[in-house]
Amino acid sequence: MGDLNHFYSLSYDFITKKNEVMGKTILYPFRIKEKNTFSYLQTLHLAQKIKAKVVCFSTLENEDTLDDAYLHLLALNGAYQAKFNHWKTLPVTIEQQILPGAFRIELSKIFIAAPIDYLIHHKNLKEEQLVFVNKFIEKNDLKTSVITFDEA
Repeated sequence: MGDLNHFYSLSYDFITKKNEVMGKTILYPFRIKEKNTFSYLQTLHLAQKIKAKVVCFSTLENEDTLDDAYLHLLALNGAYQAKFNHWKTLPVTIEQQILPGAFRIELSKIFIAAPIDYLIHHKNLKEEQLVFVNKFIEKNDLKTSVITFDEA
């Protein structure tokens, strides 16, 4: 799984040097058909360090997969609890935005609804989705920083 402590140290230093540590929101886009445990664990650990809320975002091709999406998040939270939190109360706030529809349209709504300080880019975010996100951020003059997590 790689050396998470080394990664967390680097991420924490990067963000704290920017003096952006309180009341922040991290957007974690995920796909339920992909394995994304490592990047999810990184995201929660980072959120804990910088005292940020995590918004888990996914779109569904059809509403029949809504249960699958929640089961996927349940498995991700279970991995975090088992490996790092020892089944205590979560140290961060996690919200879910699991919506039927197209990724671009629904993501745009998320950005418009509330400020997003950090967006997590990991291997399961398609390249064309990342290009869209970067253009959207630039076009709308948003202050969102994209943080890339490489899977170990």
